Amino acid sequence: MQPPETPTAIVTGASSGLGLHATRALVARGWHVVMACRDLSKAGDAIHRLAIDPASASPMHLDLGSLVYLPQLKPPMRWREGYEIRVATNHLGRFLLANLMLDDLRQSRAASRRSITLGTITANTAESAGRIPIPAPAHLGELAGRVGGFKAPIAMLDGGRFRPGKAYKDTALFGHTPAPFRALLPAFQKYVTRGYVAQALAGERIAQVVGLSPAT
Repeated sequence: MQPPETPTAIVTGASSGLGLHATRALVARGWHVVMACRDLSKAGDAIHRLAIDPASASPMHLDLGSLVYLPQLKPPMRWREGYEIRVATNHLGRFLLANLMLDDLRQSRAASRRSITLGTITANTAESAGRIPIPAPAHLGELAGRVGGFKAPIAMLDGGRFRPGKAYKDTALFGHTPAPFRALLPAFQKYVTRGYVAQALAGERIAQVVGLSPAT
């Protein structure tokens, strides 16, 4: 149990990617991080690999779905309740989690009380990465898919036909893409779309936002 004066953050997807690097940066700033992960063994391995103080990081099981990008998927993948998995993970599950935490946030006496949601540059049509037409720019239309219940046969928020790349943009990342793509993507993002930020630096920026005082 941490002393009351220790600031605490809950980081989803903390066993890899930005979540892991944000965890590392927060622990380095004196925070205790609850690593909300689907795979606890993976979280434990990540703590060891990045030399994160295990006394300052508490892996906790939280299943919001699988944070994956599956560009070759033909039929939509669905989570237990029948919702398309990207929206179930990146929107529905996180919305529920945030609402479940609201009372705790209101009652907290900490100077920094906030819920932070990260977005993807590929979903922002104001950025070069968001205007790339392949597989399709992000577009939610009139949310006809949500109005229709978002269960089979509906798989897209705009109610249109299933397009795996667009499903990702509408809503981690590229772990299920071919190895050459993963190798070339950072250079493409850095020099073409100008949207590349190293994971370690992105984690530091997240930690800075988490730790902002209300007066900042």
